[in-house]
Amino acid sequence: MSSYCVPCDRSFNNEEALQQHLRDSPAHAPSFDCDECEQSFNSEEALQQHLRDSPVHLQDIETPLDVFFNSFPTFDYNPSLPPAISYASLQSHEGWRRGSVISDVAWNGYQDARCVEWISRCAPKRTTYMVRGRGQFNCVACALSCNWRRAASKNV
Repeated sequence: MSSYCVPCDRSFNNEEALQQHLRDSPAHAPSFDCDECEQSFNSEEALQQHLRDSPVHLQDIETPLDVFFNSFPTFDYNPSLPPAISYASLQSHEGWRRGSVISDVAWNGYQDARCVEWISRCAPKRTTYMVRGRGQFNCVACALSCNWRRAASKNV
């Protein structure tokens, strides 16, 4: 009597061979699939790490910079652009001039949002370095930066 694996469409000489196939074949290994991007992982831990760290999924989370830029309802914010480009576009869109009160308030809000985002996203991963003389913390992974005084005020 032969044993048969239906998903693989394979026959085996005996039940023991079938059981070995079911145990050892990668085709029958447990799979943990990401429903959003269709990647497959060998463990639940690997899937959770992917969901937490993959840039594909980071877009789904509203970041401090997203909150800042979206607080200007007539501004067409594109989160895929670098923050500095978005800020320059916002500045032009709003017609702010350097040194004006509204420009200074917006600049401080933008810098706070950058810093909070740096603290929450980059600082825990320890992917940062400090540029001496300018007092900036810079993330080598995503290019976000934060002034060290501003970071200190946020309890970094």
